[in-house]
Formats: sequence, structure tokens, C-alpha cells
Amino acid sequence: MGKDSLTLELWSPDGITTRYDNLDDEIRNLKYGSRSPGGFSACSWEMYRSPQRLFDDIGITNTVRIYHGPRLVWHGQIVSVQRTIGDEVTLAVQADGFSGRLKTRLTTTGVAAGQKGSDWITGVLLADADLDFDAGVINTADFAFPYGVDMSPHITFEEGLNRINKANGYYWGITGVTPGTFRPVFDWYPKPEAPDLYVSIEESDSDLAYSVDDVINFVRYAYTIDGSTYQYGYVQDAASQGRWRRRDGEIALQGKANSATAIQVATVFLNERKLLKPQTSFTCRTVHDAAGAVIPVFEVLAGPVLRIPDLFPAEMIIADAETVNEMSTFEVVEAVVDVDAGCVTVAPGRTGLALEKMLAYLDALQPPNRS
Repeated sequence: MGKDSLTLELWSPDGITTRYDNLDDEIRNLKYGSRSPGGFSACSWEMYRSPQRLFDDIGITNTVRIYHGPRLVWHGQIVSVQRTIGDEVTLAVQADGFSGRLKTRLTTTGVAAGQKGSDWITGVLLADADLDFDAGVINTADFAFPYGVDMSPHITFEEGLNRINKANGYYWGITGVTPGTFRPVFDWYPKPEAPDLYVSIEESDSDLAYSVDDVINFVRYAYTIDGSTYQYGYVQDAASQGRWRRRDGEIALQGKANSATAIQVATVFLNERKLLKPQTSFTCRTVHDAAGAVIPVFEVLAGPVLRIPDLFPAEMIIADAETVNEMSTFEVVEAVVDVDAGCVTVAPGRTGLALEKMLAYLDALQPPNRS
């Protein structure tokens, strides 16, 4: 199914619906996106009408739904309209996904000591009538904060979620609705590790940047058991050093920690940085699933795991096939669909835990006012 199978619906607060089944008639330059975490993000398009036509369907806060066949691929509301009048009227419309509601400011003080983030999500976020979300997949096997999480008034729900997520690394966002009511559905669950999507360099427009300066294969770490005297150690990867020479990095754990925790954090950091990783983005017109079936680009959202089998030239491969697969596997952290061009641009981020996330996780284990 191509562009002609896309439908855009506009819903006014009084329930009047306008459907555009043929986007070529009035709607051009339609783009919609999603991000992880967060879900549906920005959407924009242009409309062309005669000056005599009314504009009731283009009201600020009107609901926007985009379908590819029966599948909902974007959901949000209009936030901006710019009208230009000439021989015809041009409307430049901007809409925001319903994850934008999470910009609302909190009135709660945060996560209590010993409480899980999922408890806060269920008891605070999903209970907030202004957000008006339904619960989707809410995983309750997440981290319990021994000292709680401070969420002083005036931070947003999104900032609060990000604070909780530092210790979990979960996916959260709004990428669906409840059938019948069309209320936005909030999800909170661990990110998948196995690839959902596959693309090929040969079938994509890509921008790859490799730099050996990004490689770190010898990591010194420092930690303190008593809060004053520091101890030191290191972890290293011989294969990476043999290929790229020794490239040093350092990590100092804040607060009190033991040797096992320090080694764990340093090893995760080493595994994230020992491989030559490209900084990249892809514009794809063909995307496949694990079985090789084509997935319409109009249905590609942020969140799934993407593998690019031909990402690395043979001369850059320094490991076995399993490691090469890991090197070629990313989370889609942002996806923007360009309907007129028939493509999706994906911004991949590495799966696994980066340095900042591991430090934040360790920080969650510490008292908030440590000396």
C-alpha cells in the first residue's frame, strides 16, 4: 500500500470529522514523526483552498489522526496554523503528538522512598485528569528507589519520567489509542533487544561518519567505600586494542560504591565504547521485518530495534559474527515519515547502556545528601 492508502482525519471538539482519503487533492508536504522515549512527536502539512472555503476543520487543538489502511500511524492535535492569501489560500499546519501533554507541570513532590517508578506512573501520571491517558503496557518489574526521586514542583511530567527512567532505560511513550474512545495510551516497558526492522545500506540514503576518537578500550575506574579514600582499577579489551591501539578512558563513581559495582559500571562503559561505531542517519524507502517481508515506511515508528547487516565494511570487522550483529543493531530513537517522498528518515542510537545512564543508575542507589 502506498500514499493513496493514507487517510488524514481532523476532529473538532464538537465531534465533527473531516476525512481526507486522497491526500493529493488538498494536502501536500505531509510529514509526521515519533521519538523514543515519548511516542508521537511533530506533524506538519500544507493545504490549498479557495478564499471562499471555510476553515472549521483547521481549528487550534483539533484532533489529528493519520491512518495507513486500518493502522493508526500518528495521533495528536493542531497547535499552529499560518494562513497565506493569494490566488488561493495556503494553510501551513503544525500539530503535536499527544506526548506533548507531558509538558504539563507537576504538582507532586516525587517518588517516595522504596517506591518503584511504575507505582508513580500508575498512581500519579495515569491518575491525572488533565493528561487523560489510558494505561497500556505498564511493566512493574522496574527499579525501586531506596531514597525516592525528588520531583520538586514546577518540573514537567516529561522531566519526571526522564528522572525515573535513568535507572531503568525503559521505553515510554504514546503510540496508540484505546479503540472506541480514542484516548491516548501510555506505555512503559523494557526496550527490546532483538531486531524488529532491517534495512540495507544499498537501499538507503545514508550519512555515515566514523572516527577512531570515539573508541575507548582501556577504562580506569575510581571508587570509594568509606566516602573519603579512593581505590582504583581498570578493565580493557585486547581485541579492540589490537585493531585500534590502546585508547584510554576514565570513570570516577560518585558516592560510595564497592569494587564489584565499580567493575560492573566500567565494563558496561567499555562494551559500549570498544567498537568503532558510526554516527549515522538513514533515509529509507525499503524496510523489512525479520522474515524479509516489506514493512511500509509509513508505519515505521521510533522505539523498535533496527539492524543494518551491511553497515560495516569488511576491513573494519574485528570480531565474530555475533559481535558484528551487535555492532550493527540500534534502537530507532527518532523516525520522520515524508509522505510525498515516500520515505522515512531514522536516527538510530545504540542499544545497551551508555556511560551517563550507568552513572545515573548508580546515583539512584545513593542517599540524596551524601557527603
